[in-house]
Amino acid sequence: MWKCLGLGVVFLLFLENGECYRRGRKPTVYEHTYYEEEGNKFLCLVLGLCAYFPSSQTKSNMKVIYKWSYLEYEYNTETERRAAIDSEEFIPGKGTPIDVNVFYGHHPSEKKMFVTIPRFQKGVPFSVGTVTNRTRNGNPIIAPFPSWDWYRNVEACGPRRIVSVYRIAIDRCGRLWVLDNGVVLDKKVCQPQILAFDIRTGRLAYRHELSKDITTDVTLMVTIMADVRDSCDDVFIYSADCQGNTIYVTDVNNDVSWAAKDKTMYPWPPYGTYNILGRNERSGSPQFCNIAS
Repeated sequence: MWKCLGLGVVFLLFLENGECYRRGRKPTVYEHTYYEEEGNKFLCLVLGLCAYFPSSQTKSNMKVIYKWSYLEYEYNTETERRAAIDSEEFIPGKGTPIDVNVFYGHHPSEKKMFVTIPRFQKGVPFSVGTVTNRTRNGNPIIAPFPSWDWYRNVEACGPRRIVSVYRIAIDRCGRLWVLDNGVVLDKKVCQPQILAFDIRTGRLAYRHELSKDITTDVTLMVTIMADVRDSCDDVFIYSADCQGNTIYVTDVNNDVSWAAKDKTMYPWPPYGTYNILGRNERSGSPQFCNIAS
């Protein structure tokens, strides 16, 4: 199943690259590099998953770029860091990085590596960050993106908030798309929302909060895909609800969303339960969503 899912993602990326040809134009160098890098990232993911199958003889030649014994977050002063630990805003050893995405830009100085740390555990101070070149005890320090302000008082559900994020997407227009599921631990704090930031400036470019009319109490938004069409203003966003077996479609230009649901989005019952190290998890459960992400 994972082979099929992974290859499907790569196939979609290759199709998107070919979309330029279908519309009668050759991809720009930037577009070609963007799609090639995205395809390579998911291809590595597929090869990595294949390595778990006994029949696979895949040999890894990957180079370590960053590694952590535990995640380290950026604080302005040692006093602030100590206060965060005392209040359990930050618990050393907690926090699981789920997604990594790299923005290359047009110049090496623009390169940014993004990482997401969803807040299904206590002690995670922010959910989207960039990896800096600074370290603490050998651990690269992660800085909040776009700034600390977006992670303060999130329970108020104001427009400038990021609660919890599993996955992000970078489009060819230099924007970071963020899918905020609004869930802390197992509690829904705010409505899920879609955010887009200009990567170079960190400024908010778009925000859309999904309506309660189309989401449910068990909605857990996990994966996001940005479909940029003829122009950077012509964008559709596809968001996957891991627990609700639903795909949400957002028409950015018209600022409207709707839910797409079909029986084919449900797991096949005989194969809907997974055994991992002696522990059974059912597809669609919060625990399974955390593992599968």
